[in-house]
Amino acid sequence: WEANPPQITSGVAYGIAENNSYQVARWNGAGTFGAAQYATATLTGNTYQSNDFRAGVVVCCGSDIDGAADYYALYVTLGGDTNKPVFLIRMSNGAATTLWSGSTVYASGDTLSLEFDSGVLKGYRNATLLTTQTDGTPLAAGKPGILLASGSPSSKLIGINDWAGGDVTAGGGGTPVAFTGTVPAQSA
Repeated sequence: WEANPPQITSGVAYGIAENNSYQVARWNGAGTFGAAQYATATLTGNTYQSNDFRAGVVVCCGSDIDGAADYYALYVTLGGDTNKPVFLIRMSNGAATTLWSGSTVYASGDTLSLEFDSGVLKGYRNATLLTTQTDGTPLAAGKPGILLASGSPSSKLIGINDWAGGDVTAGGGGTPVAFTGTVPAQSA
């Protein structure tokens, strides 16, 4: 987790970051990941709010945290009304670069997925391709994980319920790591 871990209530992870901050958590269990990896998650909440409220998935997340973080992220925000803003970013040494942005009709229970293979990133909503982007100087392999921000600890307007991540196999997709299903209880 980054410095302030997400809040977990009834098996759902919610961000507690405020002021447009990102909270990122990456797989920290046994095993390693290759350079080609994916992350997918089911998102909860759909209450109109602002772009400060966001949830999504990350790949190639390095071990640095906070100001030195490196990862790719695909996330949806609760800005907009029916069409929600969605972003694909590259975080490099703590500086965010938007690789793609758009909007999508989003409902609670939708899934977001991000695949990375040989510098090519593919973002999906409910298995429908949203974007394909190429990064000419790709990040080194890290681990998959999640991204959250909810504006305030008590808002719980957008969260992550189910998550899976793993290595991408030939033809796309992959075999998930051992952690799938609801987010486990937070440990101290």
